[in-house]
Amino acid sequence: MPSIRRLAYRLFGTGRTGTCIGLYAARAAYLFLTAALMIWSIYALVAARSITIGFILFIASQVVYWIAYLYYRQRTGD
Repeated sequence: MPSIRRLAYRLFGTGRTGTCIGLYAARAAYLFLTAALMIWSIYALVAARSITIGFILFIASQVVYWIAYLYYRQRTGD
């Protein structure tokens, strides 16, 4: 087994453990980026009174999240 693969198994675990850690990390990153984009959007709207790229990215990320959420919720039957 190559040393990089061995290191990955040691760091992230195998099977469900590694997947869960990755999902928790992705969720934390998503929450951080959403909060940062929301703060940037509000600041730009108040200071410059214009819609910036931060606002567009914030709205786009929310649309993608909610579409994916509804799709997977329907798919799993919850």
